[in-house]
Amino acid sequence: MDAQADAPPRRPRRPRPGLRARLLRRASAARFASLLPRDHAAAYVALETLVLFVAVFALCRVLSPADPLLIGKAFPWMWLLPLFVALRYGTVAGLGGGVLLGVAWGVFYARLPLADVFPRDFFVGGFITMLIAGQFSDTWAARLSQAHVSNDYLSERLSVLTNNQYLLRLSHDQLEQDLLVRPSTLRDALARLREMMLHDAAGAHAALPGAQRFLDTVAQACQIEAAQIHALHDGVPAAAPVAATGAPFDFDADDPLVVAALDELALAHLQSLDARDRAHTRYVACAPLIGAGDEVIGVLVVSQLPFLALTAENLQLMFVMGSYYANGVHHAAVTRDVLQAFPDCPYDFALEYARLADLQRTSGIASSVVRLQFGASRQAQAIFDHVERTNLDFHVQWVVRAGGTCALVFLMPLCDEAAVDAQLQRIETDVRNRFGLGFADARIVARWAPLAGVPPDGALRQILADRDDLA
Repeated sequence: MDAQADAPPRRPRRPRPGLRARLLRRASAARFASLLPRDHAAAYVALETLVLFVAVFALCRVLSPADPLLIGKAFPWMWLLPLFVALRYGTVAGLGGGVLLGVAWGVFYARLPLADVFPRDFFVGGFITMLIAGQFSDTWAARLSQAHVSNDYLSERLSVLTNNQYLLRLSHDQLEQDLLVRPSTLRDALARLREMMLHDAAGAHAALPGAQRFLDTVAQACQIEAAQIHALHDGVPAAAPVAATGAPFDFDADDPLVVAALDELALAHLQSLDARDRAHTRYVACAPLIGAGDEVIGVLVVSQLPFLALTAENLQLMFVMGSYYANGVHHAAVTRDVLQAFPDCPYDFALEYARLADLQRTSGIASSVVRLQFGASRQAQAIFDHVERTNLDFHVQWVVRAGGTCALVFLMPLCDEAAVDAQLQRIETDVRNRFGLGFADARIVARWAPLAGVPPDGALRQILADRDDLA
């Protein structure tokens, strides 16, 4: 606890609202900023539609007793209600509003002179307009949903790349400092941890598989003397730790440091608390284990840390390693099937393939896998080296070698048939400009398949079905 005197100074900041308050504020803003809130239950939509129509009908009954539905007006004002409901919730809700309007006509005009004259043009024209609006709403709601899913995928991919880049830089820095005393780099240790999570069948069904192995790795890298990892169940940390190192200590889920870390979803340490909370905490640092999609799977609590190790860079390394581990836990399940089917497949390729296949299956967003097969001649190998080196738009690649020939398999996220054809033409044009040969002249075979179908690895099996012919 004396280490707090050497902690890096931080600028004072205003207290941030809790996680629940922030989520509620964002949900409220999204509700009123969008005309298409599609996440409500059917009962909620029906109740809101019914209350809205009853309120408007009652108001019109008071203002115009002789013509409550304003049928005699030059403009069909009452059809604005079903039109609004159709734009907000879709065609089905709009049809319900139109039915309510028809029921209201039967109730209000049953004993009036107009009862024997049904306003056909009023209802037919209104229904057609409402159906057009509902179809417009449904179409654009589906497109918006796909756009949101695509943006979520790209944001998650950017976050993973950022963490990997940060780990690579720190790994190289520590390699320069500790090369004589440390047999392997930090990246090697994390790679071994990832392999253990993938192939450890005993821990596959555990809450946090490989937690003890991860804690030992992060304790060595960050010089932690005593720490525990607690899994989260329904957003609440479990009392019993799933992994521990150093002297045992009691865990308090209401500790100010733990509460701050889980509320802000960020690293919390002594200097991040105010003086009052700092006096009531028993820990030095607390880091939430945040995986893909901002999913918190656990919390790392540190109770003892050397004086010289309480630095901003060391604490940030601990937090990033926690995110790396959480991503590994989340991705181990989706990559295990692909790696079992193709043992020589690189982990990064299997991970990206599994995520894109799940995106195609759940949201219908097209992605593709492409294979370029090269011959065994020296010229073909030169072309292969050039394509592999210059095809940087799609960094997730897999080089399949058999005998003296090779094939380049790469993924094209969020790309359909037209995008694949355009990319293959661009590669062929580049090869023709460099070597004076096209795909046919250079005996390059290009094949691709969409990431669709069952099982999820069906496209990859289709692409690699004849890879034995490379020999």
